[in-house]
Amino acid sequence: MNFFSKITRYQNIAAAKATAGIIRTTLGPRSMLKMILDSQGGMVVTNDGFCVLREIEIGHPAAKSLIELSRSQDSEIGDGTTTIVVLVSEFLRISEILLKQKFHPNHLMASFFQALVEINFFLDNDLAYQFNRENFHDMIKVIMTTICTKLVGRFSRLICELSFKAIQTAGPKIAISNFRNILKIEKIPFGKFEDSKILSGIILIKDISHPKMRRKIKNPKIILLDCPIEYKKGDSQATIEIEKENDWENLLKAEENFIMFICNLLKKFKPDVIVTEKGVSDLALHYLYKSNISVIRRVKKSENFRLARATGGTI
Repeated sequence: MNFFSKITRYQNIAAAKATAGIIRTTLGPRSMLKMILDSQGGMVVTNDGFCVLREIEIGHPAAKSLIELSRSQDSEIGDGTTTIVVLVSEFLRISEILLKQKFHPNHLMASFFQALVEINFFLDNDLAYQFNRENFHDMIKVIMTTICTKLVGRFSRLICELSFKAIQTAGPKIAISNFRNILKIEKIPFGKFEDSKILSGIILIKDISHPKMRRKIKNPKIILLDCPIEYKKGDSQATIEIEKENDWENLLKAEENFIMFICNLLKKFKPDVIVTEKGVSDLALHYLYKSNISVIRRVKKSENFRLARATGGTI
């Protein structure tokens, strides 16, 4: 049993070193790019460690744990995904040497924990220093350390300035995990990278639902919906048999009355714009246009959430 446990231990260390070897060359200012073909046939060119590990298929449990470690680093910190994998592989490489010299694994773990205490003491007392988060130049220096090694390193100054302005716009108390729900990168074709800018607002790649509705409104009153403004359809396919012509007219009339009821209910709030995640029927668009209300339909849930946060409303 002892023999097989040693073999398994060395196999785990070898798998971790092989995983780190894949992304080791993507670390540092002279890092190289990796070209990866994903499962759908698309091509990814990157030097981000987590992006590389995310695209490859690994079955070994020890290697999977390194990928999970890189994912946690990316979600909590947003940087250092390559460094942490390479660092862990080096710890395991040194541990392999010590294990072959008959050191017990528990002693090695105790040594690593003691080293962690010493490192934290050194960082807190000798290396770390305080600076003003509102100081633009100090913040740019900090952000530059994470950008200069990336593919867009030659635009590092511009990206740092945009990142700092974006964080200021979102607010300093926003958690890192919520940035993707609040901030959005909108890619517009045929533009230059130098034309990138921060807009303190919401961009919706949507047109108004009726061509004659108002397009420019100052200080609008907005209603945010996650329900349709149309006659409710059945969950399953239904068949209606009509014997008289009047029954068909009554059916259409009931649908029209329902839509009018919903539109009148919305008009009581006197909105200028209605934004909904679902569909809006043509009849509802006609009534809302007559009431001088602009409508945007079928927006994404994430965009509706950003609108609610920007306007201070609820969906």
